[in-house]
Amino acid sequence: MSKVKLTKEQKKVLNEMKSQFLVNTTTLSRSAIAHALEMGDRDIDEACNYPRTVGIDQYVQMYRRNGVANRAVRFMSEESWKMLPDIYEIEDTRVETPFELAIKELKDKFHVFSYIKRADILSGIGRYGALLIGINDGKNLYEPVDGIDPKTGEVMGEIEQRKLIYLKPFREGNVTMSKWETDPTSPRFGMPVEYVVRTEDMLHGSIIDKTVHWSRVVHLADNREESDVCGIPRMESIYNMLLDIRKLLGGSAEMFWRGAFPGYSFEINPEYRGMLGDVEIDSDTIKEEFEKWSNGLQRYLALTGVSARSLSPQVSDPSLHLDAEFKAISLSIGVPYRVFIGTEEAKLASSQDVRSWNARIDERRNGYLTNYVIRPIFDRFIELGVIPSPKNMEYSVEWPDLNTLSDLDQAEVSLKQTTAMSTYVSAGVDQLVPPKEYLTMFIKKTMGEAEQIEKAAEKRFEDSEGNAITEDSMQTVPEENDE
Repeated sequence: MSKVKLTKEQKKVLNEMKSQFLVNTTTLSRSAIAHALEMGDRDIDEACNYPRTVGIDQYVQMYRRNGVANRAVRFMSEESWKMLPDIYEIEDTRVETPFELAIKELKDKFHVFSYIKRADILSGIGRYGALLIGINDGKNLYEPVDGIDPKTGEVMGEIEQRKLIYLKPFREGNVTMSKWETDPTSPRFGMPVEYVVRTEDMLHGSIIDKTVHWSRVVHLADNREESDVCGIPRMESIYNMLLDIRKLLGGSAEMFWRGAFPGYSFEINPEYRGMLGDVEIDSDTIKEEFEKWSNGLQRYLALTGVSARSLSPQVSDPSLHLDAEFKAISLSIGVPYRVFIGTEEAKLASSQDVRSWNARIDERRNGYLTNYVIRPIFDRFIELGVIPSPKNMEYSVEWPDLNTLSDLDQAEVSLKQTTAMSTYVSAGVDQLVPPKEYLTMFIKKTMGEAEQIEKAAEKRFEDSEGNAITEDSMQTVPEENDE
């Protein structure tokens, strides 16, 4: 058979075809392997008994029955509300405006921040929550508040002063959105128009549903992404891990429970089998003897031709597996592991971890709570006439600094600074580094603070020299004897 002679161009095309074939074959092989590993005939969710979808009832049950889930939902809110914000109209603390006096009354009389914190927690169980505001306007809850345009939400005319009666926070499931704004020309397009809140009649033990107009409700939704109405539940990304923790804790408890009372095997002695052939165990007699031993006061087993052998229990430590789950949860919700575990572990966290965590809390407080929780609530208080309007509807929300040192930390810093300055003076380092530069560069004082310390030191030095001269001049000089 004669060989076909190929030209250079044909050889080049053939080599390119071979290379492409190898690439395609390799890609298909890798895809097949990945498909076999990741998908194949095994469904990981089904194998691990993970639910395909999770509804609000499942989230509520997990929140109530699982301590780790409860902590994961409450954690960000608890940390954010450790210190309450200051809401004021003007910075002058010597004068309190009517707006500021009304805010103070809401804090002292109604504990308004406690209700806001509860609403923040409840809104994280599901996709959203709500804070119902009760006022004395004499109208039904399903009716809009007078003075607020139900289509646009704008205030119409002069605001009528009203009194706050109550605040009630609700989670998803106990508050549902029953009607939405469908007019695309409205500024409230896509927002809820009516809610249905579910309350329990404690006297009769029944459930009462009430329709509420949106003007009496402040809508809350954490972890917003695509929607301004519904956020992502705080347990959604960690729900499978919470189920794993339930399995680990429940399985380890069952393992200990079963292992604490070892099993026994009853075996016929070999010599009896050789003498009598096939011998069957009298299970009823053995059961009766065993019950007397395990449930009664009898401390022996009367067995003939049968020996009882204790089975070694299989008990393993679940702590490593639990630790891995806790770390995965911490990573998912963006909380340092030691901070999430608890106070004792948090003390070991580095200062960098603490500052990073404080920055995360500041971001949530100023980015979410101020703009999407506090201002909407207090703006609604103003619109409802519960509190007087500040000048030009402008007021400030200021959170305390999380990096402020405690009294103990401040005392330690002061001690170290004093020791450093004492060494600086006694070692004569002031000949190399002048005091002002030392205070600003090494002790981290501001230039104003350094100048103030320098002036005070100079004045003290002058006073001490003056006092010394005055004391010398006041000494009595003995008179000379004429003789």
